[in-house]
Amino acid sequence: MNPIASYAIQGTRAAYGLSLRREVNFPTGTDMTIQVTRPSRLKTKDAWTGWPTLTVDKDLQKLVDRTPVRSETGDNNPADVTNVMFFGTEKQVAGAFEESGWTEADDVGVRSSLKTFQATIRQSGYSSSPFMTLMLAGSPPQFAYQKGLDTIAKRHHLGIYHQAAKYQGLEVWVATATHDIGIGSSRKGTKWFHRIDPHIDRERERIKNELMLSGVAQSYALVDRKHVAQINANATGDKLITDRKMLVLMLGNGGRTKVALASDTPR
Repeated sequence: MNPIASYAIQGTRAAYGLSLRREVNFPTGTDMTIQVTRPSRLKTKDAWTGWPTLTVDKDLQKLVDRTPVRSETGDNNPADVTNVMFFGTEKQVAGAFEESGWTEADDVGVRSSLKTFQATIRQSGYSSSPFMTLMLAGSPPQFAYQKGLDTIAKRHHLGIYHQAAKYQGLEVWVATATHDIGIGSSRKGTKWFHRIDPHIDRERERIKNELMLSGVAQSYALVDRKHVAQINANATGDKLITDRKMLVLMLGNGGRTKVALASDTPR
């Protein structure tokens, strides 16, 4: 009966709907997990022996054995377990994760804190949200990457640290890769933090498959670390379970050309 009021209500409803962002956007590099609910058989199966592997020689074993096992918080409490090692240049490391759809985390500050608060209240995503700076042997990470969807509660993330040692003339980088699966708080409720999937080898396997599939990694190896405990705990009390192996990835020049050619090929 009142057109002006009707338009005002419709406009408010539209603005409110846009602010909630009910749609789920899947950016480049998003993984999809498919669950098969009934058995099926393929007529043909391509021959595939698996990803190319890297030979574990004495020098590589010694390098892995000497790598720091745990990152630390600012007050020297043990945090995440190192579980991934890269061989390559700084450009190759950055290109590998950008190619695979990862985003660099923002620095902690007033603006990022406000965006984090807003995303938490609205239960929406913040693709470049900051995370706590953890030190490895006294040094901060050179890279901090993450990947998530439209929720700040869950994300994949890793800190990457440059090492002074080299392997066959190649630069060495070590990472702590973990999967945030929810939000937790301290007993007093005054401190909030992400809860971590205790089976950290899953995130290690994810990194391997992503980088090998996108073509930015050439080969991989799983190197034993018998001196590492199978069960650890981080600074917030989350259990960390591992098979005590380090993933080693030999990086290449990137897979963008390969992907472009594959997409142009008729099937």
